[in-house]
Amino acid sequence: ATLPAYTSGDLQGNMLYGSVLSGRIQAVDISSALYPIHIASSAIALGTPDATIVRGGYVYIANSNSVDIYSIATSTRPDFVSTIAVSGANRMDISGNYLYVAASTAPHIQIIDISNPKNPVLVASQTMASAASNVTVKGDMAYAAGSGYFATIDVSNPLAPSTTQSFGVSSLGTEIQGSYAYVASTNIFRVLSI
Repeated sequence: ATLPAYTSGDLQGNMLYGSVLSGRIQAVDISSALYPIHIASSAIALGTPDATIVRGGYVYIANSNSVDIYSIATSTRPDFVSTIAVSGANRMDISGNYLYVAASTAPHIQIIDISNPKNPVLVASQTMASAASNVTVKGDMAYAAGSGYFATIDVSNPLAPSTTQSFGVSSLGTEIQGSYAYVASTNIFRVLSI
């Protein structure tokens, strides 16, 4: 099957929920990798998506000025539920009832309570050295990456985050394994002890 160009996507079971340039969310059955089947699209489009996460019956989409939330709990068609303003929203991660958003404008890390997806609430934020391109959460720590830095943030209390370490390295992509951060930068790959 020919599918549109996706800007981001995430899996839940045999379903791929992908964001396309038109701003719509598409549900694709990928139970057969050779023959993916387009099931449905969201009824409305809300900007150009940068990142997609699927958790607990909801799809979270980071657009340049907001995070949009769609329900996939009762149907295969993503239904719009709510939105919260996040200027410069980039990548995201979810831990427990909190959505962590990396943003290109200050505050660069925003923590949103999503215990009620119909009413997301900004509960805390952290300003970094510059624009944040990515955030990853593992346990009580968040790892923020951006132009000229990689930082660790204690989020054991999501309402009061605090930066614990900062490294002067640019990051295009990061993976956390145990006590190491694997950081990809332009022309170099670094392993940092965290």
